[in-house]
Parts: sequence; C-alpha cells; structure tokens
Amino acid sequence: MAVASALAIRRAGLPLLMAIAVAACTGNAEKNGAAGGDGQAGGASGGDVGRGGGVGSGGVNGDGGTKTTAGGAPGSMGGHPPASGGAGAVDAGAPDALASGVLVPSIVAVGYGGLRVLSKDGGKTWGNRVSVSMGNDEWNLLRAVAYGGGLYVAVGNPGVFTSPDGATWRKALAETGFLQGIAFDGVKTWVGGGVSGRTVISQDAGQTWRLIEKSVAPPQADSNHIRGMVFVKGRFYASTQYNNVVSSADGLTWRVERDMNFYQIDYCRDAFRNQPDCRPRGANGVFVQPKGWSLERSTDGKTWQHVYSDVGHNDFSAATNPFAFGFSPP
Repeated sequence: MAVASALAIRRAGLPLLMAIAVAACTGNAEKNGAAGGDGQAGGASGGDVGRGGGVGSGGVNGDGGTKTTAGGAPGSMGGHPPASGGAGAVDAGAPDALASGVLVPSIVAVGYGGLRVLSKDGGKTWGNRVSVSMGNDEWNLLRAVAYGGGLYVAVGNPGVFTSPDGATWRKALAETGFLQGIAFDGVKTWVGGGVSGRTVISQDAGQTWRLIEKSVAPPQADSNHIRGMVFVKGRFYASTQYNNVVSSADGLTWRVERDMNFYQIDYCRDAFRNQPDCRPRGANGVFVQPKGWSLERSTDGKTWQHVYSDVGHNDFSAATNPFAFGFSPP
C-alpha cells in the first residue's frame, strides 16, 4: 500500500523521498490508527528508549527513561523533540518504509562552523561532513536540529538549513539573526525562534520559510531571546532567557503561560523540563552525547564509547540541541 501511495504522490509532482515518507505515514495510519515512532531518550538516569508515542510531532523528545514508560509526547522528533525543539523525532508510518528497505534510521549532529555530520548505523560511524569554517566559529554556529515530515531542519546563527536525507543540505532562509529552537507540529508547520523574540515559520512542511520580527514579545523583548522551542499536545511552546514561556497553536499568535518558568524548554518523561534534564538523547536503542568536538555513543545511557572526532575541531557541545533522530535512504 505504501509503494502504491508513493507512486500516486509522485505523479502529483512531489519528490520521490517525500512521496515515500507521506505514503508510509498514510499506510500506517490506515492499519494502526496513527502509531508513533520510538521516543527519544529521557534524562541522564534514563534506561531503554521508550516505546512509540502518538502521531509524530517535531520538537518533542520521547521519554525513553524506563522500560515501562511510553516513549515521548505524541511525536516525531523533535524537539525535539522527537525533536525534535529542541530535538529529533520520528515519522509515524516509518516502519513501513523501514521494512521495505527504502529508509534506515539516521542521526544528524550539528555544531560550530555550520557543522553537520550524519550516521546511518546507529551512531557507530559518522560521515557526510558539511561545514563552512573550521574551529569554533560563533558566526556560523548551528544551535539546534530536528526531524519531522521526512525532513531534517537545522537552525542557528546563519539561518535555516533543510535536508531530506541528512547528507545534502539547502539554505532555506538567511539573515535571520541567531536561532536557537526549532519544532514541527507533525503535519506541515515548522516554527523556530531566536534573537529578540524573532520567529521563523514554514507552513508547507519546510519548503518555504519566512521571518517574523518580534513575533514572541514578552517583557524586555529587545533582549529577551528565545532559548528553546517544543511542540506538545497541539501547541508550540517557546521559552526565553528571562524564563518566560509563551505558546501558540499555529506559530503566529502567542499567549503568555504565566504558570510556566523555563530557560530552555523541553519535554520528556511526560513533563516539561529544561533541556539539560532531558539528556542524553536517544532513539532506536541508541544514545548519543557531545564531548567537545567529539561524539560518544551508548546502548544504555550509562556506559559510553568514543565514536567520532571532528577533523576541524568544530565543537558540538555549544549547540542547545545538537542531535536529531530521523530516517535516510540506505
């Protein structure tokens, strides 16, 4: 059914990879009522990666804290996560594409100098390195990456970058000022945020983007930068450096959440938390974490193995949300 749907969508003019991803989601929803993907890792004490949550939504991290906790808020990365906002999420229906061999689980890591690297073997090896400079170049720091709807999205000081496979990238929006959070609603809307309450938004699944000046403008707006972004239970949530939290159903109209107080908002283990409390990140039985310009891998979130050192000494640790878990062609 997924292949037939993909062919039909391809005839409508969509790229083949997007067609396959959409068809996989459609087929899974027909059979299972919109099953979600594996949740991301919980906090540092988390054990196995959680079981799949509801329909994927970018920017929300899955639980993955214990064997008994269902993974993640409804979501495909995010922030999400899962998430992906923060961090990476997984697409609903992806098991169909995985079973057919069209896609494999993948991980993207980002950092200084516009650095992006890709793993397609559960974090054991990393390649497809892309960067614009060597060393800790603040001007080109990518601060967050997420996955959803068949697309990786990385944001930071140089703007918005998108990739359908984690290997080939397109600069989708430039001159945004720094961006530090990115989240996906699981349908077609991406929202990112950064300097002075600015937001960027895509309402067509990441194909086109626009910048909105001071969209999120709580007190001290000129210096109140957005430091985190997640999508949870039908709403985008953005947090600022003054610990304000605002939310929006569409990424355009925002309200202040007066009972919430976070600097870098995230969601894991069935609750809103600050991003450091949702680490390490994980999916598909694998956890990864940054260590300066190196990356480490674990299968239990406790015992770690060095797996990658960046040739340009570009640091991963400065990114708020340096990992996204998604899918790529083999």
